Amino acid sequence: MKASEMWIADWEACELTSRTRRDEQEEKYWKSHAPMYDVRNPLAPFAIPILEQVTSYLNSSDHLLEIGAGTGGFTRLLAPYVQRVTAVEPSEAMRIQLQNSWQEEHNISLDVLACKWEETRDVSCDVIFAANAFYRMRDMKECIIRMNETARKSVFLVQSIGRPYASPIIVKRRESMEQIERAYLLSHILGEIGIVHTFASYPIVRKDGGKHEVALISWKVE
Repeated sequence: MKASEMWIADWEACELTSRTRRDEQEEKYWKSHAPMYDVRNPLAPFAIPILEQVTSYLNSSDHLLEIGAGTGGFTRLLAPYVQRVTAVEPSEAMRIQLQNSWQEEHNISLDVLACKWEETRDVSCDVIFAANAFYRMRDMKECIIRMNETARKSVFLVQSIGRPYASPIIVKRRESMEQIERAYLLSHILGEIGIVHTFASYPIVRKDGGKHEVALISWKVE
């Protein structure tokens, strides 16, 4: 089974009432979690080596598009390095937190698109960034192809590795079960498409003291 097929098979194996497949369940979850999301156990402030890598490629004239910006933890840290930011965020609860916390200290405009990445139309940018925003995407191959077509310069994908921060992709067959971390499968899908990329993993210690690996998967658009 191809990597892209494994991703779809895992998605389709989810319960029909799960957050993965039902928008209303996802929004119900974030309504109760969004207000305290940046306080409880955020990733962005502690992902310093990843932020250093990403910002080293950013230019002050860049237009950055972030997929699944959430409450804006990464958005606010990346914004000072670019000229313009567009955030794609389907959750109303998360958008409210993002817009309430946004400060134009660096005279940077923020455009918020209230939709899923798959639903965006006529968008373009210099750089795409996304962190742990892929679990609801059914066709990851198609989503990556769209990223590659949308960005003019680079794409940066951040994916946590290991529970409880990220659930692996699991595909059940007749008498066996195959399991792979999402970060590694993302890399395999890129290879399937033929996109040359860099995969780097960093040990991150979060606010609650939990230590785990976080992958930075990136490539230059050709």
